[in-house]
Amino acid sequence: MSSGMVTGAVMFGRGRNQSGILIEPHPDYAVDPKDEIAIAGFRNKIWYVNTPSFETFDVPVRRPVVEEANDSAPGFARIFKEMIIVTDPARPLPRAAKSTVLRKLALAEYQKEIEGL
Repeated sequence: MSSGMVTGAVMFGRGRNQSGILIEPHPDYAVDPKDEIAIAGFRNKIWYVNTPSFETFDVPVRRPVVEEANDSAPGFARIFKEMIIVTDPARPLPRAAKSTVLRKLALAEYQKEIEGL
């Protein structure tokens, strides 16, 4: 994912037909979870990452990193844009003392949104 745009992420999908991911945007990129246009725009931003071109190292190239990861993943593990839940800034992902995301608590916090997919 685009470096610096995301502060946390949790994959989900156990017992489901399709995998998904909870994404917590960096506060500079926070969006209103009720604003579908802003959510779609954020999903598009993280779908690609800018990397230096091998031909001209000073010109960044947008690479579809999620699509590249999906190419090598089995069908049930592929991520589709519609399966990306952007977290609410008012409900940050729960973290341990070391700042790692607490997966079970995060999934419980966003259970309603996950079930709504």
